[in-house]
Amino acid sequence: MGDPASAMAALGLAANIGQMIEYSIRIVTKSKELRKSLDGSLPENRHKQVVTESLLSASCTLSAFIESCKAADKALSPEDEHLRDISSACGAIASDLLDELERLRLMSGTKHVKWDSFRQALKTVWGKAKLDLLAHTLEMYRNELKTVLQISILKRLDVSDSRLIGLDQTSQSILKETQASRKLSEDNFMVLLESFRRLHVSPSGANYSPVSRQVEGVGGYDLRSSLDHITTFDYDHIGKLDHLVLYRPGHGAIFIVRNNNNNFTPVYAQADGGSGIGGYDLQDSRDRIFAFDYSHSGKLDHLALYRPGTGTMWILENKCGVFNAVYAQGSPGAGIGGYDLASSADRAFAFDYTHSGKLDHLVLYRPGTGTMWILENKCGVFTAVYAQGSPGAGIGGYDLGSPADRAFAFDCSSSGKPDHIVLYRPGTGTIWILQNRRGDFSPIYHTGDPGSGIGGYFIKSPDDKAFAFDFNGSGMADHLAFYRPGAGTFWILENIQGVFRFVFAEGNPGTEGDSGGGIGGYDLLSSADRAFGFDYTGSGRANRMAFYRPGTGTFWVLQRDINNT
Repeated sequence: MGDPASAMAALGLAANIGQMIEYSIRIVTKSKELRKSLDGSLPENRHKQVVTESLLSASCTLSAFIESCKAADKALSPEDEHLRDISSACGAIASDLLDELERLRLMSGTKHVKWDSFRQALKTVWGKAKLDLLAHTLEMYRNELKTVLQISILKRLDVSDSRLIGLDQTSQSILKETQASRKLSEDNFMVLLESFRRLHVSPSGANYSPVSRQVEGVGGYDLRSSLDHITTFDYDHIGKLDHLVLYRPGHGAIFIVRNNNNNFTPVYAQADGGSGIGGYDLQDSRDRIFAFDYSHSGKLDHLALYRPGTGTMWILENKCGVFNAVYAQGSPGAGIGGYDLASSADRAFAFDYTHSGKLDHLVLYRPGTGTMWILENKCGVFTAVYAQGSPGAGIGGYDLGSPADRAFAFDCSSSGKPDHIVLYRPGTGTIWILQNRRGDFSPIYHTGDPGSGIGGYFIKSPDDKAFAFDFNGSGMADHLAFYRPGAGTFWILENIQGVFRFVFAEGNPGTEGDSGGGIGGYDLLSSADRAFGFDYTGSGRANRMAFYRPGTGTFWVLQRDINNT
């Protein structure tokens, strides 16, 4: 039974059955102790009847509970099946006891008959053989029940262990934050209180294990430079981000590799000292690449390449493995759609502005200046649908006033549309999530600066990083993944009607305490570590997590272990 609360309810019912068995044994076997109290009076027999009825009720309730779990397609452990059998047997014994107690009941107005003991009374009705068999059966079920309960509890504690540790770490960090803030405003106090309210031990029991561990790079790309970057790409125009783009800015190196059962092979390759791709030379260390839906097809099958500080931006299409520019500016150039790309701080990503489910708009922003633009593409002509700065006032109330600010697209409503923007400021606890209503951006979640983070994760380290992730394998990037390279910390948050809670938590959500243990065997103990979602199986769902460590050749892919106990 997957839900810990339901499991504990079942264990509680089973414990009640154990108590009823214990008392039934006393009724049957301890006639000497009972002789003084069992004077044959009607109230005493009613008390025994209540005990036996409780045994029957607890047995029936546990049986019904377990059957409801089966009806809901929740897998039963062997211990659960055994509990059901014990419950049924106890119910049968309780029914026999009730029948005999009914026969012992004195009719109203009947002269009272005093029994030597309750055991002797039952002997006169059942006979010694039947009574001895009942005593032996009850003793057997008591011992069996104790064993099953011990095994079941231990197994459930093992499943819950990592979640309980995460809960403890979260609560400890919240207390430290509270102690550090000697003078709390009412707003800050309410934020901390809300953090406590949101603490939740997830029923998911989520764990991860590696499906790929590469130590010499990927598909011939060695990953031996600290400059190396990886992103995902729909190379085959099939709507799946199942190819990896590995590149080395400043060196002209770029590989595109496909995966076939953990056999990574290149479909495009330019080694170190190469000529880049599609005419874009990749000769500047500032160069960055991401996948983009240029043709409004719903497929991220174009590559956007840009060089902050130079006005350079290119967009490449892929025709049978040959890349050509459908848009090219610089270097130096005039940027794109009026955005000049003249600052080395400039960043860009793809966004679903029209709620179409297509990442066919470009967001360009300049942290520290309040500048953010959103561009639409009409037949290769880019124009602004939103423009602020530089300098500007940011977007949706978020000022973009810090050089540390970062942003990305997010499917906050689990609609299959990455039409929200997450903006966060590592080291300050600040995070906002913005919705777009016909070009009017407003927050649906916001805290800071300074703030308390989100879902128990405080975002208090300047090293904190985040991305949208498909945790459930639904094809929707509707969870938030936070990690802290060098600290072994990794959290995944889900959104339930605007309330964020963790479904996976490893490592301290604040800045105090020991390093965490990473995730799925990947220790996350290097400050160079990077992570992203990846469609490892070509299913159309980027629900595996990829980790890499530039300069070392290390690349891992993790998948979630589904726990049904």
